[in-house]
Amino acid sequence: MRLYALSLLFLFLDPLGNITTGHSAAESPPNTWGILVALQPEVDPISVFGSGNLPFRSYAELPYTPISKRDNYYFVPPTDYLEDWYHSLKIHPGVRFVQWNRPIESRQSVPDDPYWEEQWNLHRIGLPEVWAFNNDLTYARTERKTIWVGVLEKLGFDLYHKDLSTQFWVNPDETPNDHIDNDHNGYVDDLKGWNFQSETSMHQADAHGTKVAGLVAGHSHNQIGIAGFTNQAGIIPLSGLHYEHQIVRAYLYLRDLRAKYNQSQGQEGALVVATNASFGVNHGQPDNYPIWCEVFDKLGEVGILSVCSVINAPADIDQTGDIPTSCSSDFLITVTESDFNDQLPSDTGYGYHTVDLAAPGRGSFTTFSNHRYGHVTRGTSFASPQVSGTIALLYAILCHIQNKDAINDPREFALRIKTWIIAGAEKLPAFQNKVKANGRLSALGSYQLMRQQCVTNTVPKKAIGRQVFPNPFSSAITTTIHVTTTGPFSFELFNNQGQKIWTHHQILLAGQSVRTTLQMPSLDPGMYQLIINGDNHQTIHRLLKMTNG
Repeated sequence: MRLYALSLLFLFLDPLGNITTGHSAAESPPNTWGILVALQPEVDPISVFGSGNLPFRSYAELPYTPISKRDNYYFVPPTDYLEDWYHSLKIHPGVRFVQWNRPIESRQSVPDDPYWEEQWNLHRIGLPEVWAFNNDLTYARTERKTIWVGVLEKLGFDLYHKDLSTQFWVNPDETPNDHIDNDHNGYVDDLKGWNFQSETSMHQADAHGTKVAGLVAGHSHNQIGIAGFTNQAGIIPLSGLHYEHQIVRAYLYLRDLRAKYNQSQGQEGALVVATNASFGVNHGQPDNYPIWCEVFDKLGEVGILSVCSVINAPADIDQTGDIPTSCSSDFLITVTESDFNDQLPSDTGYGYHTVDLAAPGRGSFTTFSNHRYGHVTRGTSFASPQVSGTIALLYAILCHIQNKDAINDPREFALRIKTWIIAGAEKLPAFQNKVKANGRLSALGSYQLMRQQCVTNTVPKKAIGRQVFPNPFSSAITTTIHVTTTGPFSFELFNNQGQKIWTHHQILLAGQSVRTTLQMPSLDPGMYQLIINGDNHQTIHRLLKMTNG
């Protein structure tokens, strides 16, 4: 039966509902594949393949090679009129199964870029494991990009680097060099982003921006240089940023692109999901930069997360301040660096209340100017791009229901992505009480949280008042229940194997809104289900238990 099942794998419906043979125009023609044939038991292959024994032919016998005489399996190599032979064999009474000898596809989950093994930073955050789950998405060989990261730089980028030239945004709504603002956004001929110093779309080929660009979105699987997070993501370059007013304009340029995308349902603008900025004002205080801090909320309202690096100095930012790290926006992710040994370098900023997480920085391998590559030296500048790249990757591999959420409520979905980034971090001793996440970026950890939430909670409409938070949790959860009918309530917790491991009962009175905190510090990390019964309703809540602390 196994051979029979395999033969059915290649019978598909095309988008119009037509049955196809399972090969597309992009594949090599079946005549180059050959045929696999399973004969009926005791049937002599000569009686099938011999001269004159097939309806189609009346001359020399069809060539064949035994695969297993015991099982009566045979291989017919490529030959003239092979598709006709295929159909003749399918109706022959001596044949059990016939199928094309299709070529296999590699399931290699690592790229073919020659410097891939140098990119310890991407290995460290679990990128190969994420790719292994999403091989066809991550390595789609199309050059069409659908997800964008706005990268803000003081000077510019090497737009013509061989591993980056296809990664930069080209404005589809702008006609090149016609001196007209075709898309009516206030920028004339903004074909490739904008330089806010020269007021053109030309960017200085700066070394710093080129390194950052490679970390955000190097071109993967092109047998050149390095790999990036996903080929579905690209960069909108914004440069010439020397003063605060230029920075604000750059951010609002991206805000307007995403707003236009949202309003037109993707027909105009661009799906900008994140920004990256590797600059700031050392020891700056938010009270002195209210407009800069406010602009992050404006970006968040349309669904954009802003990622910023912290000060390159041994400072507790909770005490000293830093701009933009100290801004309080919910849509800002602040990043310090980790080194090759997963330590916090002694010359790097931190702050348990102001810095969200660490990411690989010094030593990361990326693009250098003039088609070169190398390991960067110290600098938080090279940590934040890897968080921005991870955000783009998560948007590229959303499940169906998450895609709908991202479209219908981009603001709230951006906050969900931020939660996955921070909660998915790998907890490490060096970052305990140094950053909010107590650890370093893990693309794999964030991906796992995202996939677990693809299974939605079952909540009847009359029980919408029930909430369970936080989720993920570390030691305790709180339930909030609005009670309409006096009676007993039960709380039952099940592990991922379906075993009931905890039960709680209580009587609740009608008209109450009851908040109950449940302490669960001894639970092992993993997925759990909390089932709440009462008030003639049952709700099921999927919970993720993180490590304590």
